[in-house]
Parts: sequence; structure tokens; C-alpha cells
Amino acid sequence: MLHIRKVVAALSVGALLSGCGGGGNGASNLLPGFPIQVPMQAFYTTGFTSPTLSASGIAAGSTITPGTGTEVITINAATASSTFTAAGTSLQSTYTIIPSSTVQTTSSSVSLSPVATTAGTYYFNSGYSPTGYIDSNGNYCKTINLYGFPATLTAQQSGIIATYNCYSNYSAGVFSGTVSTQQLNYATFAGSSTATPPTNLNLVLTNTTYSGSVISPGQIVSNVYQTFVITSTGTNTATASLIKTESQFTSGGLAWDITFQ
Repeated sequence: MLHIRKVVAALSVGALLSGCGGGGNGASNLLPGFPIQVPMQAFYTTGFTSPTLSASGIAAGSTITPGTGTEVITINAATASSTFTAAGTSLQSTYTIIPSSTVQTTSSSVSLSPVATTAGTYYFNSGYSPTGYIDSNGNYCKTINLYGFPATLTAQQSGIIATYNCYSNYSAGVFSGTVSTQQLNYATFAGSSTATPPTNLNLVLTNTTYSGSVISPGQIVSNVYQTFVITSTGTNTATASLIKTESQFTSGGLAWDITFQ
């Protein structure tokens, strides 16, 4: 049995929330745009529990096999915080990922350890711009560059939301230990709606972990993707629903790809 520890949170901090600009690099005829910041920020302001996501496939190397198993993600509503002060935080929101004990494939069992709970904490400033987080491996990640994305998005847009330097230790405002880098990107795709204009949009957040620093990022260690459906609920209003997570990483000399949806 191969034991795998979650590399990063299933919902990426900073997904959202920044009003600092940034921008997509694509154009679309799917107008008007979908408001993004408010429905995504709601995950942190009011809390969120995902529907039960079921394993739909596991790839080891080039072979994809069907899998069974589940995953539930919970984010707790943000509260005031005085910790992790070097990140300039004033708010925090904890998260947990609870998988079933194993994901069973046709060839082997993959243990999603720790089985009971994988936990971490997101940190924000008072405007809900992400300032850092403690990931599910206990690393301390500090926002280095914050770009955000537009208040509204249409299909075929993409961009960088934020980059983080992550350290294995933090004490009294000082980061130390092993350095890695994480970069959070977004991309949008047409949803299932056939209406004109469309009533939904797919938003994919990608958190890529590199082995080095922002200045010299090195090799990709892992990718975690989260797919949301953004649904219009009226003029300048929308809701967001998580429909899929996917983790790609290397373990035991093999490239693994685990999908829940």
C-alpha cells in the first residue's frame, strides 16, 4: 500500500479575494462577465463544506484505473487572528480534508494518510487579500507577489493570482528552514449552459509547488487543481460550487494523478 500525504490544501488560499487588479489574457464572446470575488470569498466569510467527492480515477505512470473512495473538504468561517504576524494577518480560516481510509484501484490501495483529518490555516488581511497560510504539511507560506484577478471573468481567461515562499519553520516573525515556492493560477472555460448569455462558467484554480524559491523556482513538485462552477443568480451576483479536485505528484518513483468529483 502506497501512503500519500496531501501536498497542499484542496481549496487554495488566495483564490480570490484580492481587489488588486491583475487580469486575464484571453477574450470571449460570453458576456456579460461573471462576478467572481464575492461568491468565492463566501467560502471564507461564512464557511463551507463540500459535497462528498468520489474518486473517479487514479494514474500511476501512464496507466489510469478506476478508483473508489471519497473526500470531504470543510473551511471554517474566518475569525480574528494575532498569529503569523510576519504575514501581516488579521484574519484566519482553518480547513480540513477528510478522505476515506483508502482509494481502492484495480491494482492496489492508495492510502490518503493522515486518514482522519488533514488540516491547515489560511490567513488574510482585513480586506480578505491572502497574506499567507500553513499548508497541510505544516509549512509556513508567505505571500510574495499578489496579483489577484478581475472582479468579473468570462471564458478563456487565465492569469497568476499569487506566489508564495514556503518555509518549514516560523517563530517570532522569522521564517527559516527548507524553502519551496507555490504559485496560484486561474483559468476559465465555458460551462454547460446553452443559454444566451450563458448562466454558468467553469473556473479552475491551479496550485503548483516548486522545489526552490520564487527567484529560482526549480522543479515542479506537485499540481493541485480545483474546478468550480460559477452560476449567475442575477445582475452582478453569482454563486460558486466546487465540483472536482485533482492532485498530481511523484511518489515511489511513479507519477500519480488522483481525481475526486
